[in-house]
Amino acid sequence: MKKWLLLFFGLLFVSSCSTLEITKSNPSLPNVEITSAKGGIQSVTLTWVPITNQNIKGYVIYRSGSPNGKFEFLTQINNNLQSSYTDSGGILSTLENDTTYYYRIAAFNDQGVGPFSQVSATTLPRPNPPTGLKVISGLPHSLIIQWQPSNDMSVAGYMVYRAESNLGPFKAIKRLNGRENTTYTDTGLGDGVTYYYEVSSINYKDVESPPSAYVSGTTQIKPIPPLSLKALPTGAGEITVYWFPSPTKNVAYYKIYYGNSPSSMAYVGEVKSSELQYTIKHLEPGKIYLFMVKSIDASGVSSPDSEIVQGKTFPIPQAPKGIKVEQLPNGSVKIEWASSGNDIAYYKLFRRYYLFITGEIAKVQGTSYIDDKVKPNTTYYYWVKAVDKWGQESPDSETVSIKTKN
Repeated sequence: MKKWLLLFFGLLFVSSCSTLEITKSNPSLPNVEITSAKGGIQSVTLTWVPITNQNIKGYVIYRSGSPNGKFEFLTQINNNLQSSYTDSGGILSTLENDTTYYYRIAAFNDQGVGPFSQVSATTLPRPNPPTGLKVISGLPHSLIIQWQPSNDMSVAGYMVYRAESNLGPFKAIKRLNGRENTTYTDTGLGDGVTYYYEVSSINYKDVESPPSAYVSGTTQIKPIPPLSLKALPTGAGEITVYWFPSPTKNVAYYKIYYGNSPSSMAYVGEVKSSELQYTIKHLEPGKIYLFMVKSIDASGVSSPDSEIVQGKTFPIPQAPKGIKVEQLPNGSVKIEWASSGNDIAYYKLFRRYYLFITGEIAKVQGTSYIDDKVKPNTTYYYWVKAVDKWGQESPDSETVSIKTKN
């Protein structure tokens, strides 16, 4: 059924509006009385008084770009009672905006085409650009662009353009539909950056106006980063970063970053603006790290990077050296070793005998110890570890041995 309907309407269209040009003339036919020629948006509508004489088969229409130029065949209307025709330019083209076109209309019958009547009309110009543009500045990461709605009822929307220079290039960033839709919020923008905007009107046939005069606005300025950073070791595998507060008044918190190089700085934590230090833990001993801090204001806008400072964790103590043992006359064993430095809190002394009996036998604050819990005729092995005041342990010292006497 659908196939037959399509065939029917196709034949109806061909019979009412043929594109075959009639070349014979018939001066005896009456003139067509044109009543109006009205320019529209990329179109012209012609109206005339229909000729009801049954001898008239219809009308032919020609178009030209000048009153005395060559008139091109436009269409043939196979219906003498039809009284209007709208020229939209054709399937593959449109009429130009604000352009005058000239038309000739004549009636025709089987003997040819009658005398022509001529008329002209001018298509409507492009819509005017919006007026009253303004930008609301000082917002975090965004700007609001506003303008007055067009008084042209054919306007169906607007196109917003943006550039980072008043010289352009301006690029389309958003189409807004609706004549009254005259506010746009541009988000995801850089902080403290000036942007330039133009807006054009678009009518319901997608004809776009020239751009408006540009306006500009600047996003919220970045806060100032904190000042005078320093990074000091404060514990085993720990460095504390200290700073002076940002001069910006509405800083909400600080973000701390660290890494091995300026290009590898990673976020590690944050503190309220009232706190001016942060401790990074679980770092490798004896290693240099880089640190940087950013100020973040109440709107979430981040400052530029602060200066980068470096700090070095405490190294682990050196293994005690010069360990030696001797048996005292009372049978006890004395173990001695050299100091591992001023930051040592104590030493751990270890002993092994019978191949597998091993354990820590003492925590010693000095550099010697007397082991009075030894058995005669037994081989003992001793070694020492230094522990600094931050709890870091040194590697084992060398192992020494002694066999007690009977």
